[in-house]
Amino acid sequence: MAGTVKNFLFIMCSQLRADYLSLYGHPHIHTPNLTRLAQRGVTFTRAYSQSPLDTSSHISTYTGRYVSTHGSDLEYSPIRLSERTIGDYMRTLGYRSALIGKSCVRADVATMELLNLNPKTSAGIIASEAGFESYDRMDGLHPGDINSPLNFYPLKYNQFLRENNYDSVNPWQDFTATTKSGKNAFFYENAAEPLAVHEQESETNYLVKRMLAFITEQKEKPWCAHLSLTKPHWPYAAPAPFNDMYGDADIIAPTRSEAEKEDPHPLYNAFMQGRAAKNFSDNEKRAKIIPTYMGLIKQIDEQLGGLFRMMDKSGIFNNTMIIFTSDHGAYLGDHWLGEKDLFHDPIVRVPLVIYDPRPEANATR
Repeated sequence: MAGTVKNFLFIMCSQLRADYLSLYGHPHIHTPNLTRLAQRGVTFTRAYSQSPLDTSSHISTYTGRYVSTHGSDLEYSPIRLSERTIGDYMRTLGYRSALIGKSCVRADVATMELLNLNPKTSAGIIASEAGFESYDRMDGLHPGDINSPLNFYPLKYNQFLRENNYDSVNPWQDFTATTKSGKNAFFYENAAEPLAVHEQESETNYLVKRMLAFITEQKEKPWCAHLSLTKPHWPYAAPAPFNDMYGDADIIAPTRSEAEKEDPHPLYNAFMQGRAAKNFSDNEKRAKIIPTYMGLIKQIDEQLGGLFRMMDKSGIFNNTMIIFTSDHGAYLGDHWLGEKDLFHDPIVRVPLVIYDPRPEANATR
């Protein structure tokens, strides 16, 4: 029924700064589809992540708890088996809770072994995936040995790439993390080059397609879907045409001062000496990376626009609550830094838009 909440779509981007969306005031990246979503819902201007790290932030969002409380304070640290998440709560209410994309969580294997809980059973899989059914998990970092502990789950995206003539043992590494000229996309100096993979087979496009497949599969059954996009997180490389949509004139100057280099805290100084910080502090290298970061965001907006139009056309939009946010931001050269890790505003301030289809929410649109 229109005007009721039957389904929940929880969209999270990875490493997306709030101020790199036009709805938050960016002058050059036009993200009209997210702006339209915001016009139909509520935009929060002071939403903050609990952690600058992917895993910790995801688990805080899933559980509604501080990092100091849930204890997962490092990248890929396990989520305790006792923690209840969005997926758990929604499933007990009769919703199919599914993950499509990135979570960065790892199973609490030690406790599962004590309880003789087999991670390959349906209950074990749910416990291993932070309370969600893993419809199609893809964390966006799959280099090297694809059977390593950081990639213990079958990567359906690799199978998809092989079916589309990207033949290799690990197509993610060889095409999604490699430029068309064969260069490693992890290196910042290659950021301006287009990826070897075509746009229609890129990560963002693929995950939105999988979201559409999930909606089609559910038909009239209620669902809670966590669409967790891997971008604009590094490797900073985009498929054509998004790799060269923006140029020097679109780059915003970083927020930093020479005073920050004078007698800095030893920890802050250590981060400023890191490879990422040095690259983003170099204006010539930064000029290659920022346009690509912007292009990845533009691609996200276009793909989500297609998803929203399908939901509108089918009537699903009118009975689905939509939450759009990010796990954390990115320094991009602000404060002479290049990654994340600390708690400056560009890292912990995240976008947050909530669309509630019920008539009671009309006053807040």
